[in-house]
Amino acid sequence: MDNSMMEMVAGQYGITMFPSKPVIGMAYVPYQRNGSDIYVPEQGLEAGTMFVNLDKPFEGETVGDNK
Repeated sequence: MDNSMMEMVAGQYGITMFPSKPVIGMAYVPYQRNGSDIYVPEQGLEAGTMFVNLDKPFEGETVGDNK
């Protein structure tokens, strides 16, 4: 969501991208833009998200593994 849209949402509804007092160690995900690429329901369920941009599979110990 671009800044102008966030300002409009914040002004109209009092909603901000992040909490006013974020907690250390707590994960926050900003709002997704309308029109973002989304998966079909079956694929989204398997990926754990409907938003393609948020699909970040856990690589674990395989990251940087040159075997």
